[in-house]
Amino acid sequence: MAGLNANNQTGTGGGDYVEQEALEVKQYPGRVVQVIDLGLQPQKPYNGKDKPPVDKIHMTYEFSDEFLKDDEGNDREDMPRWLSEDFPFYSLDADKAKSTLRYNAIDPTGVLGGEFTEMVGMPLQILVVKEPKRDRKKNNKPIDGKFVNYVGDISGPVAVKGYEQPALVNPGAVFTLAEPDLEVFNKLPDWLQDRIKGNLNYNGSKLQGMLGEEPVPVQDDVPAGNSEPPAPPAPPAPEAPAPDVPQ
Repeated sequence: MAGLNANNQTGTGGGDYVEQEALEVKQYPGRVVQVIDLGLQPQKPYNGKDKPPVDKIHMTYEFSDEFLKDDEGNDREDMPRWLSEDFPFYSLDADKAKSTLRYNAIDPTGVLGGEFTEMVGMPLQILVVKEPKRDRKKNNKPIDGKFVNYVGDISGPVAVKGYEQPALVNPGAVFTLAEPDLEVFNKLPDWLQDRIKGNLNYNGSKLQGMLGEEPVPVQDDVPAGNSEPPAPPAPPAPEAPAPDVPQ
């Protein structure tokens, strides 16, 4: 399998839905359960200035001791909680990049050789944070009493005498765009499939062909009757570098 090796990098469930309470802010033991290659993704502007696209990874962590609740408030021990995050994928030389911080927290001794796809099943601790849930239909106004969890940070596994961390309950999953696995892709939620298909190199890609889609012809920008392409615009004035590596 073609991997997601940072040393080579340049620069779900079924059943009735029960609304879950947000977890409290603290550290929880867990394991990596999914590593998904999102490909080259556009970035939001920073301070009103455009940022270049960047390769991104979507990682999901399975909690070891926290479970979804049924409609009576009981733990569903066959359905541990998951929490995901996206981050730009940089070389490990970018020591302040989130991808480097995550890698070093999960594999501090470097036994995986920089390979993110080998992280599935690795133990860790998840610092969970929470923010007010917002109503998109009401200008993102906070909803009273409702919160959403996010990954605040990742650190090494629990080192407490007598604690034995459970293995993954769910099968791990890895998806890369270099060697797409349709079985894995088709099990991903629609919104995540759409994000992968929205990567800037999707047109003409191996995944597009495997999905039976035809590449979209690239329009020629040369005006009809003109054998010369238009002159490129003048380069912009140099700018001060952005602080650190984008997170």
